[in-house]
Amino acid sequence: MVTYGDPTLNPTLQHHQHAHNQTLIGIDNQNNTLVGDVDYITDYATGGKDTLTGGNNSGSGNVFNNLSGDASYMNNTATGGKDTLTGGNDTGNGNLLNNLYGDAEQALYNSATGGNDTLTGGSASGSGTVTNNLYGDAASMIDSARGGNDTLTGGSASVSSGSVTNTLYGDAYYMNNTVGGNDTLTGGSASGSGSSTVTNTLYGDAREMHGTATGGNDTLIAGTQSGSGTVTNNMWGDGQLFDTATGGKDTFVFQGDSVGTQNFIYDFNQSQLDKIEFSGVAGVTQFSDLVIDTSSSAQTVITAGADQVTLVGFDDTTHVLTASDFLFA
Repeated sequence: MVTYGDPTLNPTLQHHQHAHNQTLIGIDNQNNTLVGDVDYITDYATGGKDTLTGGNNSGSGNVFNNLSGDASYMNNTATGGKDTLTGGNDTGNGNLLNNLYGDAEQALYNSATGGNDTLTGGSASGSGTVTNNLYGDAASMIDSARGGNDTLTGGSASVSSGSVTNTLYGDAYYMNNTVGGNDTLTGGSASGSGSSTVTNTLYGDAREMHGTATGGNDTLIAGTQSGSGTVTNNMWGDGQLFDTATGGKDTFVFQGDSVGTQNFIYDFNQSQLDKIEFSGVAGVTQFSDLVIDTSSSAQTVITAGADQVTLVGFDDTTHVLTASDFLFA
């Protein structure tokens, strides 16, 4: 069953209609499908400023939350609202899946524009498994659609042996001839004395960018680890580029001494003015404090104090890293 924020307007918001601002909360220990406004937004219609929260899982079963900030589809010059979506948490030993779409679950197309949304994945505090798939705007963006400036944060794992897998797309899984927003993505963290694990995969724009798709200027912040938990950060400032798609000016941020060594950047691009920032890392305040290993042509490994970052596919002997590629705070 699908719960809509504006059932009296469903299935289509059209012309110059404006959806209401709604709050939808999922039910714990059962599947929830929540849509902030209606199924379809078209013409000049605008989505509401909605707050959606998924249900939690406290048992041993499986729970699925599917949250869409505005609709399933948006087209023409429709505009998404400024929505807040939060996935459910797992406190038991079951499995929890959160799929969060800032604007539309399926697609933004024609000249639709996504809102500036905030998406937060669910966390694990027991021995269960949480999977968070966060899409800043929609699963797909095509034609002349534009992404909003979204904030995405992965879920964390704490205390016990729980595991969290976060996959964050600043705009969409698939973009074709569209423009991405300037998004901020933050990976989840692992803490506590247990053997919890967190795997973060961050795409500043999309998994695939086709046609003349253009990436935004995104900020990707690696998740951290404390205690005996482990964190892996896989980071794409833009995504995989096809055809004549181009990326944006992206910043990869590593904060403190607890980022660890499992950090991988897959598309660092000097010509796009990408930057790597080390913030609050002990003993690292300038370029000369870094140790850069260029022994492999298939990758470049940067050691910054207790942290380590691998630039996958980056050959420092061909494209030499300089101080201008880094920021320190």
